Amino acid sequence: MNWPWSGRSGLAKATAVLASILLVSTGLCGANFVGWQVTQRAVPVWIYLGILELMGMALGAIGLFVVLVLWIWRAIQRPSSQGD
Repeated sequence: MNWPWSGRSGLAKATAVLASILLVSTGLCGANFVGWQVTQRAVPVWIYLGILELMGMALGAIGLFVVLVLWIWRAIQRPSSQGD
């Protein structure tokens, strides 16, 4: 099995890992919502899993935002390749 972050390093690896966390957490949160709709009751397991999924979504989104800010920061700090 080939992982999305294999063969990558730095910001590319962080982006791949964080995007995977965000996508999996979002999918699980949707499955959790469907499971809750089917049972029509708040089972404690659904609540705890939902909290973990929301934390995963927050981690992935905040992490991707930080990676984007770092990428922009590096692009600004990099000297221009065009002469004056």
